[in-house]
Amino acid sequence: MKLDNYLRRIDYRQNPQNNLQTLNELHKKHAFAIPFEDLDIYLKKPLVIDINTLYQKIVVEKRGGFCYELNFLFYNLLKQLGFDVQIISARIYEKNENLGVEFDHLAIIVQLKERWLVDVGYGNLFTEPMKIPSKIDNYVYKERDSIYKISQLSESDYILSESKKGYKFKKVYAFDTTPRKIEEFQEQIHFKQYSEESYFVKNRICTIPTEEGRVTLFNNKFIKTKGKEKYEHTIQSEEEFYQILKEEFDMNILEEKTC
Repeated sequence: MKLDNYLRRIDYRQNPQNNLQTLNELHKKHAFAIPFEDLDIYLKKPLVIDINTLYQKIVVEKRGGFCYELNFLFYNLLKQLGFDVQIISARIYEKNENLGVEFDHLAIIVQLKERWLVDVGYGNLFTEPMKIPSKIDNYVYKERDSIYKISQLSESDYILSESKKGYKFKKVYAFDTTPRKIEEFQEQIHFKQYSEESYFVKNRICTIPTEEGRVTLFNNKFIKTKGKEKYEHTIQSEEEFYQILKEEFDMNILEEKTC
């Protein structure tokens, strides 16, 4: 993995240091440069979660990815830059607040003077790291149009929640700080690619934040938000889907698909 190419991919043009300022800037630029997308699953192209394959796909070919891809690649970038970093398992809360299985989601913890939750692979979440409480307490962080909260349940167990108004929080995912290896996620990586029950098998997604809002392709819908304004368009054909993908995300999947 060539660090200069990776940093250029996310438009990071400074000399990275092993500190919070660099971590914040890398996290934000990564979120704004690389989309969350699951299009290879729709194209029935097997996902390989190793550093060389991810570097080729996301950095060289300028694609995006979903949580295991984006966060594992970002973890390796931080590791090569000298950060004290580890991957962890998170369990996503469903709409009825049922908790998903272990290894449902891959996130990152960075240890500086304090511990920070890092996540560039959720799809629509915070764009800068969140501090993890050092005692049984809450940490609240406001960003863009959301308020996030990390609540500590025990020495190693936490819950990440989100609110639009600040008084009613919805649980996003539970996580513990136990270091994990990528091999432990393989069963869920396989499930999310191939099971008919997988959200990613059922839905085709590509989304990225912008300075004004967000741009999203979701199945046959194109959605663009700018401040409080929302534009939504129904896509009429596969050709139109891939044309929007090229124009809005700078991704030439149609050419790859027809090769």
